[in-house]
Amino acid sequence: MKIFGLTGNIASGKTTIAKILRQKKIPIFEADRQVNLLKKQRDIFYNYMVNKGFSGNRGFLPSTPELREIILKNPDILIELEKLLHPLVHQQEKQFIATARRYRKKLVFFDIPLLFEVEDYRNFFDAIFLVHVCSFVQRQRALKRKNMTERWVDFISQRQLAVAFKIKQSHVAINTGSSMRHSRERFLQTLKSINNQPKTRLKYPR
Repeated sequence: MKIFGLTGNIASGKTTIAKILRQKKIPIFEADRQVNLLKKQRDIFYNYMVNKGFSGNRGFLPSTPELREIILKNPDILIELEKLLHPLVHQQEKQFIATARRYRKKLVFFDIPLLFEVEDYRNFFDAIFLVHVCSFVQRQRALKRKNMTERWVDFISQRQLAVAFKIKQSHVAINTGSSMRHSRERFLQTLKSINNQPKTRLKYPR
């Protein structure tokens, strides 16, 4: 089974590629989605926020906008939350791979926004796909999202490595700045080419 990574900075087109993969019935593990599920399901997140005195309106946990404001005022909160939640995400990653192997899947994808920022992932994949777009388009896309603010876009962008560095480190770099159709065709053509090559971890040409 080949294990491919998908990454890119905020609003770079990862969601579009993930949608294509689901349409093609290719299993994909989406890290951000799993983190959001863990926040809702796990007592560890609830207990942490309550202990910190952040219970939100009417005693409930903070909403997404409220949580972002808390983090902007105290960025260490995000670091502590990542330390709590990332080990749980890693457990789910292992379960995802085990399930894929049990069903004899030939290919799976992991959508990891901070793939290059987290050392644990450096040599985990057979190939890494990066999606990117110019900063102007990226910012426009991000600000169209629900509950998104310029302060949060700036905060997230500062936590992510430069696109130029990521392009050099990736096996495939796809610019999603043109039409969705072009991005789809480029991705599927490249995926077919790489997937047809022998399995040699991290030896694919860019």
